[in-house]
Amino acid sequence: MSKYEKYENRLHRIVVHSADVLPEKVSFYLSELAKSGNYYSQEDLICNFQDFKSLVDSIPKEFVDFLISVLSKKPISPEDASSMVGRITTSLEDKNFGINEILKIFPPAPIQGPFLYLLLNNEDEGLRLVHTLTNAATDKWREYQQQIKFDRPAVTPLPVTISLHSGIREFWGDTDVYCWFRGTTVGPYPVISALMALEEWMERQIEAGRDVEALFEKVLSASNSVAVLGICVSMALAYPNECLKTALPIVTCSGIWKMDISRQVYDRNNSWNLLKDYESDAHIKMCYSILERRNKRPQRSCEIRKLAVHYLFFSDDSLRVVFEESVENFTKILPFRYEEEKSDPIAEAALREDMENYQIVGRRENYQQWKEGENRYIAMDVPEEIKKRNEELLTPIFKLQRWQSLYLWAEQTINDGRPQERMNLEEAVAAAKELQTSEDLAETDKEDIIGVIRIKAIVGVAAAILVADFDWTRTQNHLEWCRAILLEAARMDETSMYAMSPSSVKVYAGRGLTLLATYDVADIEVRQQIFELISKSLRRFTKAGEVVKSVFGVLKNAWYIDPVLCWNALSLCLSLSIIPQKLYSGTHVGRFAPIFDKLKDWEDNVIQDHFDYLERNEIPELPRIPTVKNIVFIHEQVEYGLYALPLTELCRDLATKNKLLQICDDLVTRTIIDNLPIRGEGYSGVHKCYTWTGFIFNWAAYLAKSLSVEEIRQHILTPLRDNWSQVPELTAALLDAYISHHIAYVEGPSTQSLEIWKEICNWVLDSPEIAKKASYDYLDRDTGEVLQLIAFTRHGSSRIKDDWQYAHLFRDIFDKWISVAGHNSYAYSHLLTMLKGIGWQFAPEQTLEWLNQCASNAVHDLWNEDRRNGSQTAQLLNRIWNSFERQIRGDKILLEFYSDLVYRLVKAGIPLASTLQYKLEERK
Repeated sequence: MSKYEKYENRLHRIVVHSADVLPEKVSFYLSELAKSGNYYSQEDLICNFQDFKSLVDSIPKEFVDFLISVLSKKPISPEDASSMVGRITTSLEDKNFGINEILKIFPPAPIQGPFLYLLLNNEDEGLRLVHTLTNAATDKWREYQQQIKFDRPAVTPLPVTISLHSGIREFWGDTDVYCWFRGTTVGPYPVISALMALEEWMERQIEAGRDVEALFEKVLSASNSVAVLGICVSMALAYPNECLKTALPIVTCSGIWKMDISRQVYDRNNSWNLLKDYESDAHIKMCYSILERRNKRPQRSCEIRKLAVHYLFFSDDSLRVVFEESVENFTKILPFRYEEEKSDPIAEAALREDMENYQIVGRRENYQQWKEGENRYIAMDVPEEIKKRNEELLTPIFKLQRWQSLYLWAEQTINDGRPQERMNLEEAVAAAKELQTSEDLAETDKEDIIGVIRIKAIVGVAAAILVADFDWTRTQNHLEWCRAILLEAARMDETSMYAMSPSSVKVYAGRGLTLLATYDVADIEVRQQIFELISKSLRRFTKAGEVVKSVFGVLKNAWYIDPVLCWNALSLCLSLSIIPQKLYSGTHVGRFAPIFDKLKDWEDNVIQDHFDYLERNEIPELPRIPTVKNIVFIHEQVEYGLYALPLTELCRDLATKNKLLQICDDLVTRTIIDNLPIRGEGYSGVHKCYTWTGFIFNWAAYLAKSLSVEEIRQHILTPLRDNWSQVPELTAALLDAYISHHIAYVEGPSTQSLEIWKEICNWVLDSPEIAKKASYDYLDRDTGEVLQLIAFTRHGSSRIKDDWQYAHLFRDIFDKWISVAGHNSYAYSHLLTMLKGIGWQFAPEQTLEWLNQCASNAVHDLWNEDRRNGSQTAQLLNRIWNSFERQIRGDKILLEFYSDLVYRLVKAGIPLASTLQYKLEERK
């Protein structure tokens, strides 16, 4: 960011935070900003709470006008449209439903943007914003439906009509639009976040005792989108006692039933946990956590048909009669979604059948009631004629469900290591044997997806009972059955069983057969088949690494039971990882693609050699990993062999330990060679494998737990130290791994771990390269990552939980870190992260001293708001003041440190600093 941009950004923030005293001028500024192309300032006002809070509090109407102007996409002129290439539709608008994309509003969540804060503090303006954006997006959806698409003709949408107290209203949209408030379908993120905020606001209103009828009327009266109807149905499902009467016009609308049933199906898979694990930004992590919490609300597992029981049995007669009559009329006026469906007999028949099925739910005679003690139970009994009508359709579905249920039982049992409660081991074996046929597993049609589920269920059970209770399997005489099934599965064509998947039959076979070896009941046929699985999976063009991982994951318990099998498996992994370049690249014949026959012959020979070792019951010499560039090193093959080695147990034997140290030497050396800069190339990161770097030093750090200090220095530290300035990313990888395996323990690091950690940190901080780079206004990625990790942070988050009590053991390293790099704005941002977390134990004395040292030594702008240094420093100082005000006021040095920092922040234009200054100067 240039000095001009920094100055402009500072002025922008000063103006925004003046809305309480200069409302008219700030309103004018907003209108001008909306017309400008200053996307970043617009985005900040939309996404940053500290920025939009003052606007909501002081000028909510003008702020909402600004938001509508910025978020509503401007039409594209016909002249500009001609230059746009590759459009899917003939519309002059893009496909984001007429709403501008805001990158920071991802993931969509109720706390994203100003929507929830607006609703809570000025509901009229909040509702105006939510409705304007949602209606605009829904109108654009309607427009798109009437345009010809590349995959379907134009269609004419029909509205959902609801009779409200204010009159009959039309709502537009399909199931996708209906589900916008859940974020499970494609839609504009600002609208999804706005609808999520609306749902949470309505929940709070109902829980606070607000009149539901008036609430629904206010929310629905200005809406034209079925997404808002979906929120109202959600309220009825969450609070049926409060909402039954008010929600009746919506619940008795047949067109809503199918949408809400689909919504509930989508909700079953609506989990954000996977994405959360890859995020480092604290705000985004919080969004994912809120989404996960809200996804667990009880109404998510329900759908609109559950309300039928409430209307039929728990409401007054007036509601029940209207509900029953309305549902009986479902088949009289079919809820077509598109005009074209009316002339389609197939669509009409399918819709009529759906409505007939829904009518069953609305008839009291289809329910049974009974009491057990004080509890009353109600269950629906589907009429026989409906059962018969659906029997032909449902029979294959039920059969598939049984197979799927058995397969999922096996999968979960294998993952948990114990049988799942819904079925015991004997029942699972009986169910699996019932699924068996005389058909050979090896001849299964690879296109028969349903048949694959049956096979996975059978093979999964064979592996699962061995995992769950091997002794039970043996005493109940199921061992031979398991062996036969697993051997047959292992011989199947791997392409038919998706060997890349952790739940493929090949993986089950590898896991189950290897278990036989760990219990010393594997004959030569089983051992050879295990080896066959490994060898086929390690070939260059066979992407079946999950099979090898499953085998080595079990082999970790077999090294002293079947060492020949284990050492040959590891040797094969290493041997197939080092391929001569001329074989790896294949043989080019004219203009045709290269031929890899020679590579296959080479692989055949390597594999056959190991089969010979296995047959002779011989342990081979482990291959060395050469450093010459004409040998290609395949990292994945080695990872499969190393990741599950029981290093602690193996290192107890000196000869075995020496073998592992030789592997470590070779791999560390090769990794350094592969990462060294290539002469003549300014940037050579293309050839680097960062996933391997993380893996090998994670493995080395774990190995170090079984080594002496001298062995760690010789085999790990010295090679890295000698090359650290050229490949700092390797030192970063080791530091990160050391935190995981040696530092971040509840009981604190050992004396040896502390010694090694400080040795690594000191060679980094004492190096002239760090001193030079820290003097710049930026840091390159690799150097920055090393400095982050020395402060126990990475990607903006702490690597250790905040309640860790051993930060004081590293005070000397932190002192040196601050002297060397604390004045660099990039490094300083990570110091703040540490001080807010595990470093809170240094407050207030040491923290204020360190912050002053950083500020005094800074050459460039330390309060860089691109990294939020100024605002985060102010927040930390505010927390310190609130916790230690009396101590600071009573200590002249501390007060001087604190005052100096506050005045620096005020001068830098940090908004919170003015509040800190007021507190500081307030008389006591």
